[in-house]
Amino acid sequence: MTENITNPTNPRRRIDNITHTDISGIQRNPVDYQSEPFINALLACEQIGRGSKIGFHINTDIRARRHFFRIYDGRNFTADQQENPPVIFSQEFDNILQQEFTNSIERLRSTAYVGGEETHDRPRRVVEVGTEATGLDRAEVFINATDIRQFFRDENGNEIVIPNAQYDAMLRQRGVQQLENFAETLAFTSKVNTHTSLVYKEDYDLGDRVTCINRRWGIRINVRITEIMEVYSSDNVPQLEITFGESLPALIDTIRALYVQEG
Repeated sequence: MTENITNPTNPRRRIDNITHTDISGIQRNPVDYQSEPFINALLACEQIGRGSKIGFHINTDIRARRHFFRIYDGRNFTADQQENPPVIFSQEFDNILQQEFTNSIERLRSTAYVGGEETHDRPRRVVEVGTEATGLDRAEVFINATDIRQFFRDENGNEIVIPNAQYDAMLRQRGVQQLENFAETLAFTSKVNTHTSLVYKEDYDLGDRVTCINRRWGIRINVRITEIMEVYSSDNVPQLEITFGESLPALIDTIRALYVQEG
């Protein structure tokens, strides 16, 4: 966001009425992130957000005529924790009107080989991510990461070489992030009954982790609320369609995944 929206090198690319909000309250381990050259800024934010398990959105203050880019960490309301009151969605509790469950392993990959920079006089470094799976449980994908450079020159023409250990760590981080795009798809798409004790935006909101139960299907999972669609009628009370977990990838996401795989 800083390099492309709020303070880019080319001032013509800056959007003046967008600012960052304070993110000091979110604690995460440092992430060595290298984005793909010329990648869409939104897609780059989605990739690192998915890898770091954080969310982001832009709030608009109409009176101030400003937009605020905010990073947020969803609350944990699952039935397995004791810090917050649990939020459980189930037809048995009458807070689910309709429900559809999706479990797909069509794009599942367990292991990634990440190939780094290619040069004519040095062997290409390739690292492996996801080494635990074996046999038929092991599904492999190749990630082309030639954009992560190990050898380059500074403004004085001096050659700069990133040590192999540090460079391999950068490649592994790219592999971890890309494997998020090849995860098992597990999702409930539900129409939620808003006339219950659970209040939208108070007891649960986008990004929160909750528990979904369907005893008839024998399913009990802790998932994050990843999508909320508000449908308004004449009484101005929204009907909520919520996706718990990751929805099926769109066609463009599938094409991008194949491009990464083929390099």
